[in-house]
Amino acid sequence: MAFNQVQSDYHQLQGLLATFEDLRSFLNRLTALGAEVMTEAAGAKVECAVTLRRQKRPVTIAGSSEVAVRLDEIEQAVGGGPCTEALKTGSPVLLADVST
Repeated sequence: MAFNQVQSDYHQLQGLLATFEDLRSFLNRLTALGAEVMTEAAGAKVECAVTLRRQKRPVTIAGSSEVAVRLDEIEQAVGGGPCTEALKTGSPVLLADVST
């Protein structure tokens, strides 16, 4: 990724911080921006969601789309999946094929 693109992305993020009054609105836009940047970098559609651990229980509070939020909620309902694994371990989890 070129320096100019990184700088542009940084300025977009900085602008986000200044324009939102509540956490959910900020995180929804942040995940949309993250999905957009990662989709461009990967050359394939990427969805993003944010899950926070509240009172020892994960709660999805934002996402780049309804699909991303719903998938996170399903993981929490069944008690496992890549997002919950990343939350438990603090390490990224890469999925090669999300269609299955």
